[in-house]
Order: sequence, then C-alpha cells, then structure tokens
Amino acid sequence: IKSVVALNWNGTAWENFWGSHFEFNANNTIAQITIQDWSVNVFVNDERFLFEYGPDGGQIEELIYQFWNGIQWVVGQRQVFEYNQSGRITELRTEEWDGQWNNRERRTLDYSNGTVLLIEEWDGIQWLVYEKREYAYNIDGRVISETFYDWVSGQWEEDRRYESQYDATGNLLQEDEYSSGELSGRDECQYD
Repeated sequence: IKSVVALNWNGTAWENFWGSHFEFNANNTIAQITIQDWSVNVFVNDERFLFEYGPDGGQIEELIYQFWNGIQWVVGQRQVFEYNQSGRITELRTEEWDGQWNNRERRTLDYSNGTVLLIEEWDGIQWLVYEKREYAYNIDGRVISETFYDWVSGQWEEDRRYESQYDATGNLLQEDEYSSGELSGRDECQYD
C-alpha cells in the first residue's frame, strides 16, 4: 500500500478529507508515514512519523513524530523501544524535542505473571509512577481480565476492570466493566 485517502459524503458527492502516504525502506518495512489534511482543494502536510530500526532491521528502535509548521517539518517527540531476549517490548519511553531529547513518559512491561504495564512520567528529576495496568490471559492467549490502577497516596487503587468470557472457538461472548469494584456495564455478543 502506498497511500490511503479518507472521504466524507457531503450529501451529493464524496469529498477528500485526509490522506496518508507510506514509504518503505530497502527491507520492505515501513520507513515513513505522512498524514495530510484536505484544505482548499489540495492536500496539505500535517504530521509525519519516521521509523528507525535496529541493526537486524526487524525491531523498531525509534519512532519519531514531526509536525508541519507551514514551511518545514519540525521534530516534536520520539518513542524509544527496548526489548527482552524474546523480542518483547520491555520499555517504551516518550521524549520531547526542545533542542535536545527530554524525558516525558515511560512505560515498562513485565511478562512474568500475565502482563503488567507500569506508566510513569518525568518530573524533571525522576520518574513518578501514576498508573498500572494488569492483564490476565486464558490458555488460548486471549485477555480475560484487564485492570487499571491509579497511584494514590502511596498505594495502588483500582480504577476500573474489564473481564471477558469467550466461547470454545474464541469468540467474545461477554465483557463486564467494573468501576471502583462495582459492576457498571456489560457487553454481550451474539454470532450467527
């Protein structure tokens, strides 16, 4: 795929809304995505994502975000990826550009008991934890529980939780949502 154009129906005809263009490197992996808005009958640059890969060319090491200021591309932020020996992401760090790269947010993943995602923000001196997510899986690898916690007064407090049930073929049957420990919503799925 080289490009995608999103269209809107104006009641009588389809009109361009936005477009995205894809460029690939020599390994045939995505190197760049450019997003453009439709304005006064022409596509205008909006934002661009640049992908940088490790020496083997397989894993993304950096994803750089740039925005168009009307004259040129300006660096905004980047995401830096770290992996374990199994090739799973263990850290995703977001940094902002201000003449140099500055820490903004860090997400670390632990796969030892389900998956635990820890989210921290940089206060200029140190990382401060503020959110945790825990995922549990069934034997088929489908998420059966997703729990969100907030860091409040030095301890984790459950904010919301989702619990999912599947049929024997892996189709989602039901998802329950809990807010502050109380059942607050349910989605039920039916199939032909």
